[in-house]
Amino acid sequence: EKFWLIIRNDAGDVVYRKQFSDAHFSKTIYFENEGSEIRPTFIIRNNDGEITRQFAVTKTVTENTVVTKL
Repeated sequence: EKFWLIIRNDAGDVVYRKQFSDAHFSKTIYFENEGSEIRPTFIIRNNDGEITRQFAVTKTVTENTVVTKL
């Protein structure tokens, strides 16, 4: 059965939209994140209706410094 995967950003703008028909679905999606936290909304829509889920995504940057003796 065909379904749509739609992703909206914090402002409600659609940043990704594509139709799929895979029985077993797996997808990796990359999008820009200027801040340390975003709340994208994922929508899966088919003929029977839609499922909407919102997630909080936190970005943490870690820097490692190695000191060696000269």
